[in-house]
Amino acid sequence: MRKKQIKLCIFSIIASCILVGLIYRHYRWIITSYLRAEVVFLHKDLYLFPKIDELLHYYELKPGEVETDSSVWLGQTVTYTTNDDGLNAETSYPVQKGPHTVRIAAIGDSFTFGQYVNTPDSYPSRLEDLLARNGCKGTTYEVLNLGVSGYDIAYTIHHFMHKGRKYTPDLVIWLMNGHNFYQDNEYTLTREHDILKSTNAKKRAEFERQGNYYFAMDQAQEELMRIVGKERLLSKQQVYLEEFSRMYSGRLVLALFDSMTDPDILLLLWGYHGRRPNTWIDRDVPDLPSRGETIPGGHPNVKGYQTLANHLYQYMTKKTPYPVVSMK
Repeated sequence: MRKKQIKLCIFSIIASCILVGLIYRHYRWIITSYLRAEVVFLHKDLYLFPKIDELLHYYELKPGEVETDSSVWLGQTVTYTTNDDGLNAETSYPVQKGPHTVRIAAIGDSFTFGQYVNTPDSYPSRLEDLLARNGCKGTTYEVLNLGVSGYDIAYTIHHFMHKGRKYTPDLVIWLMNGHNFYQDNEYTLTREHDILKSTNAKKRAEFERQGNYYFAMDQAQEELMRIVGKERLLSKQQVYLEEFSRMYSGRLVLALFDSMTDPDILLLLWGYHGRRPNTWIDRDVPDLPSRGETIPGGHPNVKGYQTLANHLYQYMTKKTPYPVVSMK
């Protein structure tokens, strides 16, 4: 009898593990698909859509807003606060840099913006706090958060050109995800709209029953890779990077998540590094998932953003040959 009970217990445990695994895989797929959509289409009222050069779908955060996010997997409500220039910050910065001020511009996508944490918990906010506590007496340290969720390389560069450059930063930190190099928002956002428009209500309902709520974005990305291809996409990103060099020739740190960066991207960036003075590539950004410092889908949690801030603080003050941030 006891042996039978033990066997039933073991069977129940195995069955439960399999069931949990299946649920997690399904749930994780939904979240990943959602993150690819990057909330832009779901929350259009949070954004401005100015016409910038040739970019048809370019968007920016609205200034002076306080918005909340209660996504189901967070288990809490977080608040994003934009300053009077539409940056994710509780502080507004004068365009004219004050005396004895070191100013850093943080650019990139949702990892820079601080998606799914309160504004003070984003890595630029935490980095500014670290510098303020440990920096030179009489020096003001500013870290401007120019990150916006869903940005690809082109949108990041244009955002810096039209909103960040006027602040004349002493240093730019560009936190890069490997997938940024295979994004083309102008193609995928256009196609997503077309796919949604051409899909009838019955078919949409079928996708929803399958848990595929963001089928249009998935299809658009698949088309992009099939039609354009990896090589052409990387060539296009190289052109954008050269454009960035023409508009900003100052100090630049390219901070990479090594686990998200394939050899072709590294080859492109090392070539760029060789052509551009005052450029450093930081490949030692901590692997946050292995540290348990991410939420489902891969974005950092509060501890993860603090880890990013700690790492970049150490990199700037101790691991680079340039005195952008002096701690003496």
